[in-house]
Amino acid sequence: MQTALKLKTMVSNRGKLEISASGLPIGEAVEVIILFPISPPAPLKQSVVDILDRSPGQRIFKNAEDVDNYLKQERNAWNS
Repeated sequence: MQTALKLKTMVSNRGKLEISASGLPIGEAVEVIILFPISPPAPLKQSVVDILDRSPGQRIFKNAEDVDNYLKQERNAWNS
């Protein structure tokens, strides 16, 4: 019958693991399986433009010229 022993240990600064347990059979070969903690996937780097393109209503202005034209129209409306 195969038995299992689950332990937690820390990796030393030299990359070594130390496992101590009184139930380990001295002189016997054992199999060690290393499981890494599950880490969340790294967030995808997105540009501000990409985020704005997906937002409701998207962008009002497509380029700097559109912004300039809008500001000119607003200034003209204030002065009249």
